[in-house]
Amino acid sequence: MPLEHLDEVTKNEDFPYAEWMRERDLYAWERERNSLLEDGREEGMAKGKAEGIAEGMAKGKAEGKAEGEERKQKEIALRMMETGYAPSEISKLTNLSEQEIARLNGQSSARS
Repeated sequence: MPLEHLDEVTKNEDFPYAEWMRERDLYAWERERNSLLEDGREEGMAKGKAEGIAEGMAKGKAEGKAEGEERKQKEIALRMMETGYAPSEISKLTNLSEQEIARLNGQSSARS
């Protein structure tokens, strides 16, 4: 509500005081509401960003753990091959497919 309007309201004797008070209160309420909306928007954005970061970190941690577990199973399979275990036995114990074990065996032979 512009200041000119306030001057007009306070000088106009035909304008009821209660109506002026109502307008003033509505204006104050609208300013407070807009301020609260902006605060809520900023808080929501910050919370969303924090949750996004936490979710990304948890996903990365889970993926890293899975990759580490797979790498460990492959290392165990290689050691088992070196000690003479059959590919079918290695597959049962490591949960790696026999094709993956054959690939590991091929890579192991190529390194030697």
